[in-house]
Amino acid sequence: MNVTINMDVMANLTKAMNDTFPDKKVYATFGNHDYYPASQFPAVSNIIYNETAELWKQWIEDEEQLTNFRRGGYYTRLLPPHNKVRIVALNTNLYYTSDKITVNETDPTGQLQWMRLVLQLAKSNSEKVILAAHIPPGIHTPRGVQWFQDKFVQPFNSIVKDFADVIKAMHFGHDHYDGFKVFDDNSGKPAIPLFVAPSVTPWRFILNEEVTGSPHNPAIRLVTYDRDTGDHVNIDQYRMDLSASLPQGDGDFTRLYSFTESYKLQDISATSLDSLITRMSAQAGGDDLLNTYFNFTLTGAQFESCDQTCKTRILCGFRHYTSAEFNKCERDNSDASGTGSRVAAPTLLIFLVALLSLLR
Repeated sequence: MNVTINMDVMANLTKAMNDTFPDKKVYATFGNHDYYPASQFPAVSNIIYNETAELWKQWIEDEEQLTNFRRGGYYTRLLPPHNKVRIVALNTNLYYTSDKITVNETDPTGQLQWMRLVLQLAKSNSEKVILAAHIPPGIHTPRGVQWFQDKFVQPFNSIVKDFADVIKAMHFGHDHYDGFKVFDDNSGKPAIPLFVAPSVTPWRFILNEEVTGSPHNPAIRLVTYDRDTGDHVNIDQYRMDLSASLPQGDGDFTRLYSFTESYKLQDISATSLDSLITRMSAQAGGDDLLNTYFNFTLTGAQFESCDQTCKTRILCGFRHYTSAEFNKCERDNSDASGTGSRVAAPTLLIFLVALLSLLR
């Protein structure tokens, strides 16, 4: 692998998206393997940022935002046709624990400062925001891993909480698992739904030189949202069942689940997801919901089981965004025998974002 091969892959993927969706806008973000060497995103302009900007300028279509992309791999655009909802596409690979280039940086490429400014302008203009990136904040469960370097956790979370009334949803990848979380506002109320999309590749990532699990089914999703308000209505998750497809030599994607139907929700707002987490935490019926969730995390490829420790970690990961909070939650809800207990509910959510299913 080298930079030339890396950019050939990027060009091929860009062409594939153009050929498949010739009349659709694509809002793409960098994944950690989109750079060479992998995950080593720098805090300065470079050949990969610049050449990718040339590939994606047909989608970004704004010279100021192309300058931002060449600087650090991030940009923002108002979504047509109503121009009431803005996508903020971030390069959170800069904050990844595997990125050794940014270990001495406090705000690599100035992205955090830019993010706060864009959100403030969106608020002033009565716009709503959909935030998209690759590396997610919070804790990856059930492994219990924080992907962000510690020093970036609080600054990023602080910006999100400060603009919880502007951000309608956040979309990430990287985990290769399907998942969701709920981000609270500064008053502690559930405010922002966060969704982690499962990967198209069935490959499991390696953590501490150990493969983290069996391959899962390739997956794509369709997000339905209101393009006037940014409110998220539903997710239809599709997967290719490898065990059924490979012997027959085909590759059809079929719907695995509808979020609202499977969990009996009116929508996929933060309030709805918070109520779902409360139901998952209940002694009665909670296990059935958690088992459904765990099956979906693997896109229906049930090669693993989820014991009580696994379930406790999942429940803690829904609402806790720092290692300290997550570890305390896990300790508080595990007894000496290791069987665990239910997480108490509080009183009171590629990466490509394919904006294909729109209301109105």
